[in-house]
Amino acid sequence: MDYRLYRGDERGDQRQVLGGYPDYDTALAARNEDALGQLATAAGRRVTVRHVIVGPGLLGPQTEHPVTTAFGADELNPADVDAAVAEARTWLTGIRGPD
Repeated sequence: MDYRLYRGDERGDQRQVLGGYPDYDTALAARNEDALGQLATAAGRRVTVRHVIVGPGLLGPQTEHPVTTAFGADELNPADVDAAVAEARTWLTGIRGPD
């Protein structure tokens, strides 16, 4: 467990521990799932989600890796929520691309 995942509040100040992970990619995947859960809870409407992954990096073993995503729609038909979350999932998992 080298990386810890935190969810930040609206300003990113208050942090809630979400878990520990063996590597950055696993922590990032967990972060993506949490962000998608927040989008689903918001019924696909526009939301900004803030997380921090703390672990090894350029500043040492406690480097903070902030990750913020704003996504969702201003206006959304409730029937489109599942499609909006699926589209966001595709987008989030495709950001890093192949290694």
